[in-house]
Amino acid sequence: MNIAISKRAKGGPTAERALRGAGVIWFLAAATGQLSFVYFILVYYGGRTIAGDFAGWNDRPIIDGHIEGDAAGNVMFALHVLLAAAVTTAGLVQLIPQMRSRAPGVHRWVGRGFILVALFMA
Repeated sequence: MNIAISKRAKGGPTAERALRGAGVIWFLAAATGQLSFVYFILVYYGGRTIAGDFAGWNDRPIIDGHIEGDAAGNVMFALHVLLAAAVTTAGLVQLIPQMRSRAPGVHRWVGRGFILVALFMA
């Protein structure tokens, strides 16, 4: 017995468009949040670092972002903030379907770098 099920009954074009649209909306919302975070890191911490205002790291509600005389701790904080921007951007790139389909080698290397940086930061 061969029962034919119409395409619409299985989740036809309307369902596929709705799912694809929901995915795009989710990605745009996630990308907006992630890129806003990266922008904040680069402008706030990067700007103060370039200006030599390391004490300005403490202007935000981060406890002891900069401690006078603690060179190792200050370098680690700066490295943490810089790598946070990099890993956030790399994670977002990994979610782009065209990256996986058109440049799978780049996708793999970005993913490997993401994992290494995330493990290092952890």
